[in-house]
Amino acid sequence: MALSELKQLGIDPRAQTLRFSRLSLQERQFEFQRHLESYVNEVIRDEPVSNIFNYWLGQDSRLYLQPNPDKKHLASAMFNPQERDGVYIEGFKNLEKLLVENPGKTILWYSPIGKAEFNNNEENPFSQISYDYGQLYLYYRKGNKVDGLALKTSKDAEDFLYGDLSSEEKIKQTILSSMISDFNLKSFPENLPFYTDHKGKEYFIKEIIAEIQERISGKKKQYVEVYDKTIEEMMRRETTEEVVRMTFQKAIFNHMIGNNLTKKLLAGSCGGSIMELDDLPFAPENFLFQRFNPASTVFRITTQGLKELMKQEHRHKNYNCPSCGSLRQGEIIGSERSNWTPCQNCGHLYVC
Repeated sequence: MALSELKQLGIDPRAQTLRFSRLSLQERQFEFQRHLESYVNEVIRDEPVSNIFNYWLGQDSRLYLQPNPDKKHLASAMFNPQERDGVYIEGFKNLEKLLVENPGKTILWYSPIGKAEFNNNEENPFSQISYDYGQLYLYYRKGNKVDGLALKTSKDAEDFLYGDLSSEEKIKQTILSSMISDFNLKSFPENLPFYTDHKGKEYFIKEIIAEIQERISGKKKQYVEVYDKTIEEMMRRETTEEVVRMTFQKAIFNHMIGNNLTKKLLAGSCGGSIMELDDLPFAPENFLFQRFNPASTVFRITTQGLKELMKQEHRHKNYNCPSCGSLRQGEIIGSERSNWTPCQNCGHLYVC
């Protein structure tokens, strides 16, 4: 993973470019618009309910990301084996089995709050990531097509729905245990926030249910951040890392201009990164996107796995120790004073 890109925008242009290189022009066009809209929905707007995303069931009883059951479209390839010891791959296989055996039933699958890597292996990039909200996935199969939705959940909502999932073993077991459900969220307490976004806005169960019904009804959300000519522009351009990067920047730019903003806080585990208008140096005609499925490893990293990474980027200015004068690195903004380090030269602890 390109950590610098993840810190700033929550994207990996290199991985996306590799993905495009394996797709036909028609396949790229098929994925493009809906995935850019997902980025706007999840990262820029930080909405509690995802767009509808789809899979197709092949004759081998495996799920695919395109109607064409080619190996390169296997949905199980969305999961990085370094994420939570690879349990998502096994959990998804269990989900596939339930969908094959239970057409017409709603299947629930949950990704809990907590560490994304359990062994504190510094060579594993997920050791720097902690998911601070959960994702409840809803799947429904009709024929060979599967529709999915992802709901963001706060800690209180997770505790109510699943109980305490703070231990490594409980997290793993939950991911491995998708379930058949009649899916009735109306029993969820009306006064308990289901999700709290990065700006502190609380979403309650009535709003969540209304949003789910709107998505399932087929009503398309209109995103001013995405213009109709986006796909046409992508088709005319060679797919490079730079084009991918600038397309994300373009969507952010459109949102800021449309809302008269000079700064924008992107969604992420601690709210994501703060983007300024001056940080977006590109021509207005540049467009592209990121492949984006709410059940994937990339989705979790992009939308809610950046807390520790982002802390590295937001420090107080460097300063001179008032005791011995040696240069000190500024402490992380908002961090606990108990975690601050004394001057290595003289041992003085100075409040930034």
